[in-house]
Amino acid sequence: QLLWTKFLGTPHDDFGVSVLTLSGNKLVLAGTTHDPIFNEQILIIVADTSGIEMNRYIYGSLEVENINSVKSCPDGGYLLAGYKTNSGSNYSYVLKLDSIFNVQWEGAFGTGITDYASEAIIGNDNSIYMASDRKVNLGGGAFDYNIAVIRTDSTGLVIWDSVYVENFQNGSQGILQSSSGNIIFYGETEIFQFSPFDYFISAIDTNGNLLWRYTFGGSGSNALFDVIE
Repeated sequence: QLLWTKFLGTPHDDFGVSVLTLSGNKLVLAGTTHDPIFNEQILIIVADTSGIEMNRYIYGSLEVENINSVKSCPDGGYLLAGYKTNSGSNYSYVLKLDSIFNVQWEGAFGTGITDYASEAIIGNDNSIYMASDRKVNLGGGAFDYNIAVIRTDSTGLVIWDSVYVENFQNGSQGILQSSSGNIIFYGETEIFQFSPFDYFISAIDTNGNLLWRYTFGGSGSNALFDVIE
């Protein structure tokens, strides 16, 4: 039975992407607000478990900041991932907050063509791994979307940045670390040019070496949004 419905946000368009739970019966709602003056900014609302707002926080600049995921961190803080524009180019974007929602650091990553991070995680080695869509120059004036995985240290300094190029378009939906320590990323892929999308799941080691990649799907279009072990 439905217990309650609450609407929380600004006078503008707001899009929630994730809800986390905190001790003390609190909820953290994270997403994006579309301010007509400040463009898209990151919006976090802290509410109690009855849906009553307690605090809100907005992060952004005069550029566009948009997130696709938020994760709780071992230090009690939060790791947000999405994209940021800079002079008209899109970069993968990571924002690290402490446990009381202060900004610890932020970073924009990519080639400056088009990058969108779907998700970022903190690995067992305290590194940050993010999966991104990246528009890649295939040569001859052709561009296509492939998957980039970026590893940084705990402060956002890039350790490696690898692109996994397939013959056809791919889109990432998320990333996780398996119990074996390998990094799993996943999403959708064409299996031939202009085909309906199928699932793909790929595994790499912590140095970015590709271990395996599999595709799954039927005759229609398939969209994969989450994976658990």
